[in-house]
Amino acid sequence: MLFRSAKISANEAIRLLEMGVREGSPDALVLFGKIYDVQQKDDLIETTVGLTFEDDPATAAEYYHRAKIAGSPEAETLLIVVCERLSKNSSTLARGAVDDYCPKP
Repeated sequence: MLFRSAKISANEAIRLLEMGVREGSPDALVLFGKIYDVQQKDDLIETTVGLTFEDDPATAAEYYHRAKIAGSPEAETLLIVVCERLSKNSSTLARGAVDDYCPKP
């Protein structure tokens, strides 16, 4: 787990997550994906620390995809779920995310 203590601020949490993403941490990438994915929730980060973003499944797909490449076993399942949502959305952003990050049949 990336954070062992909930006694950090949202600003500190985002700083640590960004550092983890720069280092290619699968856990940090998955957490960023969850923060952008309204259908997923990380209780420590979102509820206790209070770090949340607007729902953005295209960005969540990017982070899940990167986490999968970095070796996260959890990311593959999360990516499949968010890609199902994206496949039902006809926006250009959603279509691009499906093309770039979603597994091909």
